[in-house]
Amino acid sequence: MGKIIYSTDMSFGCDPELFLEKGGHIIGSEKVLHDQSLASLEWGTNGSKTTGVLNKNAIVQDGIQIELNPRPNPCRANLGSEIAATFRVLRDHLAKLDNVNASFSSVIEVSQEEMDSLSEKSKLLGCKPSHNMYDQAATVSCDGSTYRTRSAGGHIHIGLSRYSSHLMKHREKLVPLMDVLVGNTSVLIDRDPYAAERRKVYGRAGEYRLPVYGLEYRTLSNYWLKAYPLFSFVMGMTRMAVSVLDSNLDIALLDTVNLDKVKQAINENELELAKENYKPVREFINKYVRQDSMGLAPHTLNAFDHFISKVWESGLEYWFPEDPMTHWCNLEDGHNVGWESFMERLTTKVNLNVA
Repeated sequence: MGKIIYSTDMSFGCDPELFLEKGGHIIGSEKVLHDQSLASLEWGTNGSKTTGVLNKNAIVQDGIQIELNPRPNPCRANLGSEIAATFRVLRDHLAKLDNVNASFSSVIEVSQEEMDSLSEKSKLLGCKPSHNMYDQAATVSCDGSTYRTRSAGGHIHIGLSRYSSHLMKHREKLVPLMDVLVGNTSVLIDRDPYAAERRKVYGRAGEYRLPVYGLEYRTLSNYWLKAYPLFSFVMGMTRMAVSVLDSNLDIALLDTVNLDKVKQAINENELELAKENYKPVREFINKYVRQDSMGLAPHTLNAFDHFISKVWESGLEYWFPEDPMTHWCNLEDGHNVGWESFMERLTTKVNLNVA
């Protein structure tokens, strides 16, 4: 078998969620957006055109959370710039309010007092139903009016329909590939102790939708909103999944792992099991990947090992201590400051034994 062919037959999109807080307490998004969306016609990139279906960036209510709807783009750096533009709109809106801030927590508990003050619409859990690759009967069974735990998703949208009829025809085959390459690998990074609680309701392994443009992968939390390089990593690994399928190497990858163990590691946030699952994936990447811009490559694997070891010791804040809102609002252009640039600097330090 040959190497993975870098696939350009796709576009990137996402709809990450986050919470709002006032005086340190979570509040419903309806109190800030007042049943209206915030929109921006600002170009996130330097005069670039978008090929996505949206003609503006938007921030909308999604139950208690708010949801970012940046314009999709074939370039993940451009999509990152669109997210930054959306955050600047949110920052300016919150600045007009009294002591309201964004919270980047993945799982929160809403006070009973706050819950009682919200409309029935805000209390609802879920909207359109999802599919699950491993459990066709999977549903959201909690009563949103009494269940006060809420989670913020970081769903990934993969656009295929305009580019490749082959990929579109086999798009559901992407789901286990995304679990292996993106979901399980994210367990190594997203060490939120409440991740398993979140997946009792949302974001289980194999969760997806089939929009007209391609695939929505619904397993990840919003952890990648904490810093632009994390977003860049997740989207890079998404490209790897598409490229594996496009290169007809999906069976070669799936034959190296135990999908039941991958599913368990994701659903139960089991670090040791995720480590075990990652070992053959690491070997697969070392054997088949020959190009950057797909998240991981043979020459960055040692640096990634060091990266996740520090995450386990000290949390993501070890690498990304800056306030996420400030970080995103200061991002002027996503090019040359993403995951690969971060890995290149870290690889140099690891090789010099100074990291």
